[in-house]
Order: sequence, then C-alpha cells, then structure tokens
Amino acid sequence: MKIFVVIFLLALAGCHSKEAKIGSESTTAISSSEKNSKNKGPAKSLADYLAQLDGSCERGLFSPDGQNILVLCSGREGAMQSQLYEINLARQQERRITWQDGMIESADWIDDKHVVYASTTDELKEIPFLKIKPASEDLPAEIYSSDLVGDDIQRLTDHSGFNGDISVYHPKKEIYFVARESAQNIIQKKTLHAGGNPENVVRGEPMVRKSPAVLSNGHLAWLELAPSKNSVDLHISGHKHEPRLKDRLFLRVRTSPTGKTWLVIETSAAKNGSQVILVGEEKDCERTLFETPLDLRFVDAQLNPPRLLLTASEGGKAHLFLKDLPEEAFTCAAPAPPARVVP
Repeated sequence: MKIFVVIFLLALAGCHSKEAKIGSESTTAISSSEKNSKNKGPAKSLADYLAQLDGSCERGLFSPDGQNILVLCSGREGAMQSQLYEINLARQQERRITWQDGMIESADWIDDKHVVYASTTDELKEIPFLKIKPASEDLPAEIYSSDLVGDDIQRLTDHSGFNGDISVYHPKKEIYFVARESAQNIIQKKTLHAGGNPENVVRGEPMVRKSPAVLSNGHLAWLELAPSKNSVDLHISGHKHEPRLKDRLFLRVRTSPTGKTWLVIETSAAKNGSQVILVGEEKDCERTLFETPLDLRFVDAQLNPPRLLLTASEGGKAHLFLKDLPEEAFTCAAPAPPARVVP
C-alpha cells in the first residue's frame, strides 16, 4: 500500500511554469533574493506583495470577514520550520502567529480572531527518536486552537500519529481533519469547546483519503484514491457507493464562499497544468473557474470582492497569487459572456 501512496503523490506532482495570470496581467513569482535587491520599498500592488513573500508560502486562506489572510511559510530567517503568519490585506503587512518547535502541517480560521492548526511539536517530543525521518505526510501531528498572538493555545487531539489536513465548518464551529490509523485515513470531526474524543465521520479503505470540506447543508466532500489506484475521486456524504466525480486527478477541495459549492483543484499532466473547478451537488453543476500552466497546490476564495487565492509551486517554492472573478462566479450557472458592442 505504501508503494501506491508514493505513486499517488508522484502522480499529483503536476508540472511547472513561470507565469501566472492575475486579472488581465501576468506576474512572475519573484524569489526572496530578487525581492531584496530590486524592491526595497512597499510592494506596488497586493498581487506583487503576495508574489514576493519571503520564503516558501502556501495554503493561503481568507479570514471570515475577508480582511486578512492566513498563510503557512517556511524557509524564513529565524523560522526555518513552517509557521503561520497573518497578512492584513488593507495595509499589506504581516505578523507571525505561531512559534512552534516543530512544523505546522495545515491550518484554518475558526473566526476572525482565532485559528486552528496541526503541529508536530508535541508528538516529536512524545515519540521515541526516529532514525529515519518520515515523509511530511507521515509526520506525527496534533491539532491545536489559538488566538492570533499565541496567548491562548489549546490542544484538541491526543492521538498518536498523523492528525491534519484541517478545514472548519464555521456555522457549527466543527473542525474536520484526517487522522491516520494503521493503514487507513479516517476523517474525523471535533466540535470546538466540546469535551470528548473526536468523532469518526468517514473511515475504512482505501488508505489515501484527504481534504474534507463541508457545504452549508452539512454534507461533506472529500477525496479518495480510487480502487484502481489510477485516479483520485471526489466523494460526497450520502453517495456511499459511487463518487460524485471519478477518473480524475483531484488534489484539493475547499468550500466556496457561498457555502453551496466546492472549489476543486485538478491536476493533469496531459493538459500541462492545473484547473480550479466549481462543483455542486447537482449533476450538471461543474465548470472551470480558472486554469493555468502552473502547478496549483491550494485554493481559497473570497466573495467581496469575488476572487481566488491560489498557491502555485515553482522551483521548489510555493507562492501566492490572486485571481479576480466575475460577481456570479460562485454559482452553478456559468457567468454570462460580455455584452457585444455593436457600432
């Protein structure tokens, strides 16, 4: 089974390019060394600022009020391990949130003042010395909640092994995540401030199960490695036997700002790039929102203004980009084409 997991991850490696479309313009990701030598003052635009974040930054998430971004960065001076940072969109300023000894695996907003994240810090101290460092997806991690200054940190799980791939269902303050148990990836949920152990939501074979996300109606979406081991399928709770979409290479699921549809990243070596696809429960609700030759790794969205926050991997680093969308973007109906002007 481990061999299949390696094959699965390699299949999702995607392809690389140098240019990402932002609105009607193109922007090339700039390394930290280029930033220091060419751009001493404030960034010219928010898009430039995000492209030039120091280190490798990924998993960008809009806050519920849309005023800030939560981002996971590594390879920074004084913080070589991945840590969480908050970016204020209006001021284009950032501040560090976590000061963990280990690495942060994933995170999400609980509300505008609190976050939840998976960290290896305590697990690395509690397990015996590892002679061989495991792959990042096998690193043992626990889940924590925190305010934005780290004064109120609460440990939410106590399960030896991997706990991560987090998403939050905001209406009920439920935290969904993947817990690895033996040869299975189990999707669990934990209600914030509630006692007891996390509740199993999806369990059983196959081993590779990831990226839970919940719609406003409470239905859960997640990704599974297909029995054939040749594709990664999109599943929705209530459809136990057949996936909602199959025979594809899906990488990540994220609930759209309306709470009625999902944003799904699909990678395809044959198409030489990645796509962000809007998917709803209706069978005819599927359309491409954005496509790029870049290797997309994560996506989040904002409603006001409507736009995507994208993580693209390039040259061993991850960079963030913004993509503006039409007002009706997050509905199942495709946006109307622009009106034709007749002289």
